[in-house]
Amino acid sequence: MSTTIILHITSLIISFAGGFLLFYILSHEQHKFRMKAMEESANTIILLVLYIQLAKVLLKVELFLSDPIAVLSYPSNAASLYLATVMVIIHLWISNQKKREISTHSILSLAVIMIGSSFVYEFLQVTWFNNTLSWKYLFVLFFTLLGYLVVQNRFNPLQQILFIVFIWGAGQLIISITLPFITIFNYMISPLFILSIMLFAIVSIFGVQRKGVN
Repeated sequence: MSTTIILHITSLIISFAGGFLLFYILSHEQHKFRMKAMEESANTIILLVLYIQLAKVLLKVELFLSDPIAVLSYPSNAASLYLATVMVIIHLWISNQKKREISTHSILSLAVIMIGSSFVYEFLQVTWFNNTLSWKYLFVLFFTLLGYLVVQNRFNPLQQILFIVFIWGAGQLIISITLPFITIFNYMISPLFILSIMLFAIVSIFGVQRKGVN
C-alpha cells in the first residue's frame, strides 16, 4: 500500500472521528440521544463505504471477473459515490418501510456529522497537504456549522436540515464557478450532484412533513 493511500485513509479516519466529536460538542440534546444518533450515523456511513466498494465492482464488472484484486485495490471515483449514494437511499427507504426507525432527528444528526467530518477533512487538506484549493470549501463548511449553531434552538429539525443543505449546497455551487472542480472527501463531483442532493432533501422533507413524522 502506497504512502499516499495510507495518508488518505488516515485523514479519513481522523476526519470522521472529528466529525462525531464536533456533533457531540455542538448538539444541545441529551447525552443518551447524542450517543444513539452517533451510532445510527456510524451505521449509515459504514453502509455507504460498503456500497462504494460494491458500486466500484458493478462499474468495472468485466475487469472484476478477470482480475478482482485490481478492481478492489483501485481507488473509487465519483461515479462510485453517485451509485453508492443511490443504493444507500434505497436501502434506508426499504429499511424504514419495515421498521420505521428513521426520523428527521436521525437525518439531521447524520447531516451535521458529515458536514463536521468534511470540515476536519478539508482542514487537514490545507494543513497537511498544503492544498490551497480547499480554503473556499473549508469556509463553506465553517459557515454551515456556524449556521447550525445559530438555528439549532430556533428551528425544528426539518427546518434545520433544509437550512444546512441549502447553505452547504449553495456554497458548493458558488465555489464551483470559481474553482476548476469541487470535491467531497477528495471525490471530484459534478454540480448536478449537489443540485440533486438539494432537490432530494427538499422533496423528502416535505414528504415527511405531510405524513407528520418527527
